[in-house]
Amino acid sequence: MKRASPGLSVAVQTAAMIVITAAIAGTLVALWRPWEAGQQVQAGGIASTMQNLHEALLRREGTVQPQIGITVYPHKEIHKVEVEWNGNRMPIMVSVSTMEYRGSKMRLPGVYYLEKGQVDVLGTYVADRQRNYTTTGTDVVSYVEYEDNELRYVVKALPYVSVSVDRIYHDVLITVLVRFVVLAPVPMNSPEFLSAVAEGYTIGAGQMVTIRMNNTYRFYMQQPESVGGGTLRLYFDGVQVETEPGRKLEVRTDEHTIVRVFVDMVVVNVWGR
Repeated sequence: MKRASPGLSVAVQTAAMIVITAAIAGTLVALWRPWEAGQQVQAGGIASTMQNLHEALLRREGTVQPQIGITVYPHKEIHKVEVEWNGNRMPIMVSVSTMEYRGSKMRLPGVYYLEKGQVDVLGTYVADRQRNYTTTGTDVVSYVEYEDNELRYVVKALPYVSVSVDRIYHDVLITVLVRFVVLAPVPMNSPEFLSAVAEGYTIGAGQMVTIRMNNTYRFYMQQPESVGGGTLRLYFDGVQVETEPGRKLEVRTDEHTIVRVFVDMVVVNVWGR
């Protein structure tokens, strides 16, 4: 009679260990995946919400129900546009309004990741906040700032500057338009508005955020007429405005010229309920 084997063979023991290890690993993954899935859903919700706010602000109307808190800053930044005609500069103060989300750092869908710095949601790097005006007519930009363990997702309404040249009979007419948007979460003549300017106005998570065009206030100025023409330039915070990198916005004429300047302050109401 053969004696029974004293134990399992090495091959059987190895196979058993593989099975046990795989089972443990599977259990850990099963426990971890719900957290991972939750983070992905949260990140997707943040990106989708802010992109919807971007589109609504671009249209000047819309309704979004974010599950995250949004802070509105009516005058987040103050800038100076200067209209120069024959060496004389006319200063025009403009402001930048923003809608912002602040939260813990995470990778957001559709947003390139940088350890520090700012990233446009379309993937274009926004270096040192230099993208503060537009000449193309599209005056809303969104970007993400990553700092340490925090991210800040910003939807910003940029000032728009443009110049057109026309002829009226024998005169050259140069028209300059400067337009900027003010997001007003409360009436502009209320004490709460001053508080919102200083500290921001927070709309809580789960509230219905409504964006609606209110009014445009237009201011008009005209430079003294020039018989012999001249040169027109625009400056933003002391730097000459460019229509594209390396191409400065400049108009020269040697004819009788009239320069008209229009400044539009567009008021857009933003409120939650």
